[in-house]
Amino acid sequence: MPDWIVKLFDSISSGKSAARALGTVLLVLFFWQPASKLFSTIGFPDNYIILFLTIGAFSVSYLVVRLLEICWFTIAGKLADRKIKIKKQNDLAGFRNRVKKSLPHLSPPELGVLRELSDSEQRMDIRREGVSWLLKSGWISKLHQPSAAEFIFQIDPVVRTIFIDFEDTRFEEMVSQTVAQLTEPQRQFLDLFWQDTIIYGTKSSQTPMPYDIYRAGLGMVTLLGLSKSEFNENGRLREQFALNDFVESKLEKEIFGAPPIRHEIKLDLRYVEGSGATGGGARGGI
Repeated sequence: MPDWIVKLFDSISSGKSAARALGTVLLVLFFWQPASKLFSTIGFPDNYIILFLTIGAFSVSYLVVRLLEICWFTIAGKLADRKIKIKKQNDLAGFRNRVKKSLPHLSPPELGVLRELSDSEQRMDIRREGVSWLLKSGWISKLHQPSAAEFIFQIDPVVRTIFIDFEDTRFEEMVSQTVAQLTEPQRQFLDLFWQDTIIYGTKSSQTPMPYDIYRAGLGMVTLLGLSKSEFNENGRLREQFALNDFVESKLEKEIFGAPPIRHEIKLDLRYVEGSGATGGGARGGI
């Protein structure tokens, strides 16, 4: 065997080198007879046939092994990426499940922090009740530290989505329960949205609204999510109450059986009775 072939095989030091050497040997053995006949017919020197054939076989073997190596690393990379992606998905699913299970058990201060941050980033004292646990659990994170004890916080996007759904569901349940158990003062206040003419609490009615009905209306700002705003008109304080779409649909379907006449009512506080403890009297003159 020529010395250069011995040195070639002695240089094998890795799996790739061994694969190339094996490929070279197999190709030489496979093509030796046809190659010898071909080279003899064209007058190619016999001493150089093995050299030429070995170099050609080694080149082909090298390219094949390299191609297999590239394919392997490509497949291995995709498998690794897929494994990482699956892990992230599993981690995210686990985090989502923990958030969903924990939300109903959070304290009012913790829910208050999430409620504020669900609208936008907020500046909060890190010592505020509820902040520490939410931060430690990864539900919120710090963006900036404007002072020694205050940070700009943001809510995790996953937590925000789940929290909004949680709040919506809880609100709908509270509305359903309230509508199913309306007290007489609550019903009388809601009647104002469906009456052709508002019968009390306005200048045009000239009739005071009983305080228990007004107080029921104030309570439904929380229970039914009625919006409430105050404004001045000719030096007098006015209050406006408005229905939201969900409550309007609920009341129309389950209580009144028809759409409301109006979506908001404006009360003149001069025509809202005071509490019985103060002996009655008008409110709102300024």
